[in-house]
Amino acid sequence: MNEGLLWFDANPKLSPRAKAAAAAARFAERSRLTANCCQVHPSQLFEDPAITVVPNPGILPHYFWVGHDEALVPVRASRRAVRARLESPPAGPSVSAPVKSPRPKSTGPHAATVQASATVQASSHRPPRKGTR
Repeated sequence: MNEGLLWFDANPKLSPRAKAAAAAARFAERSRLTANCCQVHPSQLFEDPAITVVPNPGILPHYFWVGHDEALVPVRASRRAVRARLESPPAGPSVSAPVKSPRPKSTGPHAATVQASATVQASSHRPPRKGTR
């Protein structure tokens, strides 16, 4: 756990789940991260659907160490990896995809003007003057 909050609550009227929820809420206020891990003494182990509860004999009874553990966060695939996976051919039998023909160049009345202006802009770049600051 990279960042955490040690919470003490010995109130016998509250369940360990309610105590951990209060600790997680306080952790979220202070760190702007959601708590996904709670370490407790093995005698106070409980189940929680929102937080992974881990028994730790080093934690004293009535203490709750809540925090954000990067190891518990699922790894998201990058957009490039997802796109490459979607564009790759399936592993099954090969199916040929239709081949697109290349797009024809513009042949309208302004096509020569656009191509000429691109050439002029590319060649009109001047190097910086020497001797100036």
